[in-house]
Amino acid sequence: MNKYREKLRELKEKMLQLEKQAYGFRNKRDQLNLETRRLSNEIRALGEEISKYKQTLNELTSKRQEIFLELMKRKKEKDQLKEKLRELKREMRLYLSQINGIKRELKFKENMDINDLKSRIEKLEWEYQTSSLPIELEAKYVKSISELENKLKLMEMLRERENKIDEIKNRISQLNEKLEDIRNEMNTLYKQTIEFKEKINPIREKISSLKIMIREKIVQKASIKERADKYHQKYIEITTQIKSLKDEIDRLVFLAKAEQLAKIVEERNKIMKEKAEKIYERYLRGEKLSLEEFKILLKFNYKIK
Repeated sequence: MNKYREKLRELKEKMLQLEKQAYGFRNKRDQLNLETRRLSNEIRALGEEISKYKQTLNELTSKRQEIFLELMKRKKEKDQLKEKLRELKREMRLYLSQINGIKRELKFKENMDINDLKSRIEKLEWEYQTSSLPIELEAKYVKSISELENKLKLMEMLRERENKIDEIKNRISQLNEKLEDIRNEMNTLYKQTIEFKEKINPIREKISSLKIMIREKIVQKASIKERADKYHQKYIEITTQIKSLKDEIDRLVFLAKAEQLAKIVEERNKIMKEKAEKIYERYLRGEKLSLEEFKILLKFNYKIK
């Protein structure tokens, strides 16, 4: 037993040291695993926060897109109105050119009175039809009536084009008012897009910031997980050594007990042998033996006659 005692003591001390190391590795592993779980929870919480911000961002972006489309619609209307205005102004310049041409042909700047012209033509025609005139005077009447009718025709053309210009001016005025309304609407819509942009940009920045935080925590988690895995590996290696030591200790304990048992058996056999010798001496002297005593003699191979 003594030869195993020192070895068992050494093995138990070594196992105790290994158990302390295993306990330390296990604690460090568990602490790091707790830290990785904490980071996982934080990453998940940040992801949920991003989802909420994204939902708000999508709503704001959708509304801003609706406003932008409405703004583009108004811009198209504005461009169409401006094109109509350009067409009307071109038309008005054409009528003004025609008016100037008519005035040059009439050789005066101010409009003549159409009714006065008509009265003069009617008077001349009445005189021409109701009077007996010499041929020379008839020709003069015809020429005068023709000249006045030509002037009347030019005056009517002039009046018609002046009326057209008034209509165009009125139409231009209406279109300008409508154009101003559209511009005001566009200005309001543009301000709304700016307001939405001012709301959207901070949310985008917040999402970007949260994503950076998640990436940092993922890297941190991976680093901690790697350390935890190393401690776990060390823990497994130590526990494997502890198991081997336990097996060795159990083997030595078994051998020590077997040796001790063998010594006990040997001591008992020695005592029994001495007892057997004394019984045999009694047998040789002719003393009467019990059944148990005969069994002891037979066990040690004494010859009994």
